[in-house]
Order: sequence, then structure tokens, then C-alpha cells
Amino acid sequence: MLQKLLTKSARAATVSILLPFIALVVLSKELLGLFGGAYQEGGTALIMLCVAQVVNIVSGSGGIALIMTGHERDAATAMGLAAILAVIMNIVLIPVWGINGAAAAAAMSMVAWNIIMVLLVRRRLGLDPTALGLFLNP
Repeated sequence: MLQKLLTKSARAATVSILLPFIALVVLSKELLGLFGGAYQEGGTALIMLCVAQVVNIVSGSGGIALIMTGHERDAATAMGLAAILAVIMNIVLIPVWGINGAAAAAAMSMVAWNIIMVLLVRRRLGLDPTALGLFLNP
């Protein structure tokens, strides 16, 4: 029952963000240009953050599932590891790539956090919180 709920909610969220994702990726520079020409250089950063957010949505509600089942320490540990990764990657990437480095650091930490959460949910609960859940575990 919980597997079906996790999968259906992840799929519904994934479907609901597809059109805004495509619009933001295709029109990133034009949309940012509405705020002024200087903002257009943030198009690459916006695309990186959009891709990371899609990974976040497709990964499902792993953190909530862990917290609701008494594994809040695991969820907190995953969040802490992702935060540490974000700080380190910001220190390394911002001096080299500027705004794109900051976006890459944020994207990498978000993807890492989601991978850790999915693995923890599979390990602790035997469930797959992703939008592919029922395909991988019928």
C-alpha cells in the first residue's frame, strides 16, 4: 500500500513539472532577459537547477517516508551530508565558474541528497520512493 502511494505521488509530481521544466529550459535566457540583459547569463545556471529539481521530483518523497517511519536520524544525516557537499563544492566551483559553479554545486548536492534518500528508503523500508517504483518492484 505504501509503495503504491509513494509511486503514485512521485509520478503525479513528475508529470506536473514536465511542462514548466521544458519551458524554463527552452526559454531560460528569454525569461531571465525580462529582468534585464545582465540576467541572461544566468541561463545555464537556471538549466542546471531545473535538471536537479527534476531529479528531486522523480526521486519522490523518500525523506518524508523515512521521517514518518521512525528513521528521522537517517533523513537528517542525508541532509547533513548533502549540505557539507554543497559547501565544499561551492568553495571549489564558484572561484572557477562563478554563478554556474554555484548552480552546479547546488545541483550536485541536491542530486546526491536524493540518491542517498532513495538508497536509505530501499534499505530501511524495502520500498522504492521514485516515480519508477512499481516498475522496479512490482
